[in-house]
Amino acid sequence: MSKTELVPAPALAQEFGIHRRSLARWIVDQSLGLPEPVKIRGRLFFKREEIEHWKAEQIRNARGAKTA
Repeated sequence: MSKTELVPAPALAQEFGIHRRSLARWIVDQSLGLPEPVKIRGRLFFKREEIEHWKAEQIRNARGAKTA
């Protein structure tokens, strides 16, 4: 059984260099494709593997936009 690393929402906002309220807006904006958080005891967590995949996708999309 593999262990899934969970990242608390405030730590993820800090990692992205954004305010926690901005992260809350990103969660609501489905067009961004941010992975859905997991709610545990009223707190939001993100799966590290899903976040890393999402970040890589954002980088690919940004590079594609520059070459177009």
